[in-house]
Amino acid sequence: MFGQVSATSDIDKRALVWFITSEMDQNVELAPIISFDKLYERVTAATGVGERFVRKLVKEKEQADETGTKISTPGKKRKRTKGKIEVDNFDLGVIRRKIHEFYSMRKEILTLAKLLNVLQEDIDFKGSRETLRKILTKIGFRYKKSKKSKSNRKVLIERNDISAWRANYLQNIYENECGEKKPVIFLDETYIHSSHTAGRC
Repeated sequence: MFGQVSATSDIDKRALVWFITSEMDQNVELAPIISFDKLYERVTAATGVGERFVRKLVKEKEQADETGTKISTPGKKRKRTKGKIEVDNFDLGVIRRKIHEFYSMRKEILTLAKLLNVLQEDIDFKGSRETLRKILTKIGFRYKKSKKSKSNRKVLIERNDISAWRANYLQNIYENECGEKKPVIFLDETYIHSSHTAGRC
């Protein structure tokens, strides 16, 4: 028996089968370890590839030769890497301010499309709508149905706990300004993840 050859990919197998099939079909000087009329068995023995695959491949090659076309070979599957959009703390602050600006100054109901257009102009935001939606969730915003809206449409609002933190901070600053004023020292910036875990920038 011939020593079996291990083909590492479908492309390698195809090239190997085409070559050996052609060689064995033409080479009649070798001693017939397997009878010469059993072409596909000899190819299978030499390559380790199944006979059904050999027959299928030879048929494809014959049809391609008749029609003058090329046989398509399967390409290797490549993992697609998604481009990651980096957004720093400054940009996150801009996004937050733009959201508040829509409600406090423009008096408009904010949509992802509107916000995306503004951010693309102001900070050259490169992400998609889905990327922006994930960022909004990360910094504590969510869509909720508005009781005041007749259409019962969802509006973008900040999470209650984050709003409460801001209100508490502003209240403390106001009381300090109105009373016996004490120096305010900012040691660091604290942020809140949507998973309710606190961290430091």
